[in-house]
Amino acid sequence: MKSGLEIKREANAQYMREYRITKKAAISEWRRQYRAANRERINQQKRDYWHNNKETINEQRRDNKDANTEITRKWRAVNRDAYNAYMRKWRGANRNIVKDTNREYYQANRGRLLQQKREDYTTNIEVIRERKKLWRNENKEALRRQGRERYMANPKYFMAYGARRRGVLREQCPSWVDQKAIIEFFENRPVGCEVDHIIPLGGRQPAKTPEGYAVRGLHVPWNLQYLPKAANGSKYNRMTQADMELCICDNANVHAPIKEHTALLSQ
Repeated sequence: MKSGLEIKREANAQYMREYRITKKAAISEWRRQYRAANRERINQQKRDYWHNNKETINEQRRDNKDANTEITRKWRAVNRDAYNAYMRKWRGANRNIVKDTNREYYQANRGRLLQQKREDYTTNIEVIRERKKLWRNENKEALRRQGRERYMANPKYFMAYGARRRGVLREQCPSWVDQKAIIEFFENRPVGCEVDHIIPLGGRQPAKTPEGYAVRGLHVPWNLQYLPKAANGSKYNRMTQADMELCICDNANVHAPIKEHTALLSQ
């Protein structure tokens, strides 16, 4: 049998539940006004509580990680626009905090993040390339402006890069090669295309075949091809499967196989 005190407590609890339901809007408005009037004091109380109970809070979060993640995911799905607007506003007002936090997190998890990035790129390489291509097409003017600004701010760097590039061409262009044929190939370049090395020269780092083998090409006529500007830019310092097929095609006597290419480079 319940005591009088227990009955009274249950009646009070039932009354408060009903009161909160009937006065929900008024209570919410009062809480908003109170938080607005006492924002600094409330924030300080939260910070003090966090510092005094950090270990307990972290332990509770670890114990309830899955449940909290699911609750958060559902809430964000329902309130996506409001959440994104709030986070944009908060990041704008706390740029230094965001930068410091991101930097510390990256330094503490650098190996895992790089491995995750490599795996994600390998799994979604076509999607990522298409997204980057779309972004470049939508921001052409901004990219050109950034390029000009970078050149004006670092002219010595670009001069050094050009000198290094010319040095690579000299080192990987045998003395017996017909220079006129190379010049003629460049002069006959179709409009909208760029001259590409089928086996990339490599520069500081050797190029990679689709199987992951390191190779360096020569600056010779049979290692040149015409590519549209976008295709040449996306190829970068890599060999595609189509490039491999060109390199191993001896029948037309146009492209040298990779083994011969490597042997010439070592001479």
